[in-house]
Amino acid sequence: MAHPYGDATTLKALIGTTRETALIALAGSTPADVLAKHRGDADNIIDARLMQTYTVPFAAWNVTPSSTTTPPLITTISDQLTAARLLIANRSESKLAKAWQEEAFQMLTALREGELEIDAAKVAGDAGKDFVNFPADAPIASGRSDG
Repeated sequence: MAHPYGDATTLKALIGTTRETALIALAGSTPADVLAKHRGDADNIIDARLMQTYTVPFAAWNVTPSSTTTPPLITTISDQLTAARLLIANRSESKLAKAWQEEAFQMLTALREGELEIDAAKVAGDAGKDFVNFPADAPIASGRSDG
């Protein structure tokens, strides 16, 4: 699996270093474990939402932004979902978390429906959808008698 898609630096910029530290501390575990769990959940949601449209998983985000092959919009969505999950885990009624989550889901829907495009491999058009393969020499049934 090629996760994570997001970036710790942009996540901290999104939710703020102080808020991130406090949220992770409230979770009662080591910071790396808490962040990895919520990041993993967010990235799995992205894969599940886009698997019918794009080849997933996307490549993992690398430390050097110029070497990343994860589409930047996927990194943004991952950061928003991760931030939302961190907030919701500690404050289920967070308006900010719900706003981030809603925006991320809107972008995922737009990607899935072709309203937004990213530089990533797409799943072949109708691959495996509603098709039955028959041998080339199989008789064709028309539903009526020929005799």
